[in-house]
Amino acid sequence: MSVDRNGDMVTLEVADDGVGIPTGRQETALREGHIGLASTIQRMQAIGGDGEVASSEGKGTVVRASIPISGA
Repeated sequence: MSVDRNGDMVTLEVADDGVGIPTGRQETALREGHIGLASTIQRMQAIGGDGEVASSEGKGTVVRASIPISGA
């Protein structure tokens, strides 16, 4: 886990070396109505930030969230 500040943005990154997320699973979950992650990313984008999940089966997952610092 890491937290970094770059200018007016703060980025949180959480990585693991677990089993990863199978290819296509995130898209399938969204189609099935599991909107938690997609909704969270949309909210970050709405305030000028961003979010992403990168995963490879058998190689772990990295979740990254960047948000602006208000009043910076």
